[in-house]
Amino acid sequence: MARRDETDFRHTQGLINVLKEWEDSGECNLYFFDEAGFYPSSSLPYAWSPISKPWGITAYSHSKSLNVLGVLSRKVDFFHRMTTEAVTTDIVIEAFDQFAAQKDSDAFAIVVLDNTRIHRSSAFIWYICRLIHRS
Repeated sequence: MARRDETDFRHTQGLINVLKEWEDSGECNLYFFDEAGFYPSSSLPYAWSPISKPWGITAYSHSKSLNVLGVLSRKVDFFHRMTTEAVTTDIVIEAFDQFAAQKDSDAFAIVVLDNTRIHRSSAFIWYICRLIHRS
């Protein structure tokens, strides 16, 4: 696993703190975006349980995984899109389109992304550029 660049990490922390200040002063709405996958079979063959009280769940080995893409604000405004499809750039773009359609069109919004490959893909970067120019 690659180590994070501590200088870049601290710079980004400072930037996010500035964005939080902007939101606190009413200059923007700040959101954080992420994806998570939920799978019917555990990747861990065990779980913690009290002594003499075994823990168990029903496993549905033929079920599809569930992927959730979510946009969350510090004010607990929440938007999500669920899919059983693999998360691709196109799926992320669809989720952003759906989020943009439901948010207040007059409000200036900033969405913080992590550094996944999808968020750095040329298709996604072009999409963000077009989204900014539409505003």
